[in-house]
Amino acid sequence: MIIFRRYLTFIELMIVMAIIGSAAGLIGMNINKAMQQQRFNTEVSFVVEQLRLAQNLMLIVNEDATVELDKLSNNYFLHMKLQCPLKNGWDKELVKGRELRSIKEISFTSRLPDPAKTKSVLAFEFFSGGAVMTEGVLKLTSKEGMIQYICLSGRPAPIQASEKEPSCTSKLSYEDERVTNITKSEITHKMQINQNRKKREEENENKETIAEGMPNVQAQTLPPANKKGP
Repeated sequence: MIIFRRYLTFIELMIVMAIIGSAAGLIGMNINKAMQQQRFNTEVSFVVEQLRLAQNLMLIVNEDATVELDKLSNNYFLHMKLQCPLKNGWDKELVKGRELRSIKEISFTSRLPDPAKTKSVLAFEFFSGGAVMTEGVLKLTSKEGMIQYICLSGRPAPIQASEKEPSCTSKLSYEDERVTNITKSEITHKMQINQNRKKREEENENKETIAEGMPNVQAQTLPPANKKGP
């Protein structure tokens, strides 16, 4: 019995290699796209975390904080500034910045004129227990065209990113109240405490001003009257 063995021809081998190469290329493109998307989402999460941290510092420890985005030659650099140093040198750890390599363009649509906004720096303010806060929509665009929006409502509220442009006026649901680890009632209570503290400080300053303007009146003692004999 004669057995015939069939071998792969050169053309068949090239076809198989072409199919394998095409499949590997598609898989590689999908992996690369997924990695780029993950880098972009990671940097967007970092921006959100810094904004939340600034808001929490303002509400919890009454620390005025500013989150700044500086425009570099090709990328952006995000860092935080604190009005006063914190205890135990915590501020040195909190203000460490980070270069954003996956974000190509950053734009901010402010509802109010923002004097802190310049051509090269975007500053987001969290001051006075929520009395002074930046209001608007922050738009982050990746080098591949992916877009994320961050709503800053101008008052203490949950901060989160979304793929759709938010209106910043929608009411918060019960599940959204814990986004910043602080409930609405806690925020209201802290704001009331801050307002009462500021009111007491103003009253004390007014009393000190009035006291400094009044001349010191010293009690004058009269000499004892001479006793006359009978």
